[in-house]
Amino acid sequence: SSATEHDDADDQPLQLQTETEYKEAADYYKHLGTKCAQDRVTLDIVMFADDTSHLGLATLGELCRTTCGKLTWTKDLQAVQQEISRQALGFNGWDAVFKVRCSDGITVKAIHSNGVVIETLTDRELELACVTPRTCIAVELEHRVGGAPRDQNVYIQTALLYTNVSGKRRVRVSTLALKVTASIADVYRSIDFCALTTLFTRMTVNCLRQPPSSDTDPRKRARDFVYHRSIQMLASYRSCTPHSSTSQLIL
Repeated sequence: SSATEHDDADDQPLQLQTETEYKEAADYYKHLGTKCAQDRVTLDIVMFADDTSHLGLATLGELCRTTCGKLTWTKDLQAVQQEISRQALGFNGWDAVFKVRCSDGITVKAIHSNGVVIETLTDRELELACVTPRTCIAVELEHRVGGAPRDQNVYIQTALLYTNVSGKRRVRVSTLALKVTASIADVYRSIDFCALTTLFTRMTVNCLRQPPSSDTDPRKRARDFVYHRSIQMLASYRSCTPHSSTSQLIL
């Protein structure tokens, strides 16, 4: 009741104090996430609560993301026990290094992992505090000057180096061969739509994570990215198949 008797001038210090507390909390979590990532520490947070209005789920989720961890919220106590048991008994690889290399004609443009984008031309490594069966890494490729040799294959090889639960270093190597074609239409017909939409989602989230500028809001930047990329793909498809009907393009 005493607060209602104060004028606007008296309310201002209380508002500033609240904003200061929010900033201090944000700085604390940011420093904690950076420190954990540097020391290769993964944070998995399991919440058991009926009401989350007083919990900073977005902040804690960001903390888990930057440390390659996972945020779980449930109202079922048995689910909490199952989640903790799964984390303790499931497969995990620690202090992981992910590398990509390509044959002539293509090169790595960027690696998208866990909401983090690493722009790269020569350094094709990604360091992760932890890898699990749920870890998903997207690699964006681009054509190298000179192009890929026709009527041959291009090869993409990935290597994952990690430490298992026994403390031993292990490496897992995978090699993918792709046929080179001179027809852009063949490329469109072989697109994996699920992989494309997943990559689009990650790239859109990265647009939202970038700090706002004076002329562009992050949400507008993300919408523009999706819009222009979609238009670019449709326009490229139309230009490489000039004899296709309009109805086919819409389809």
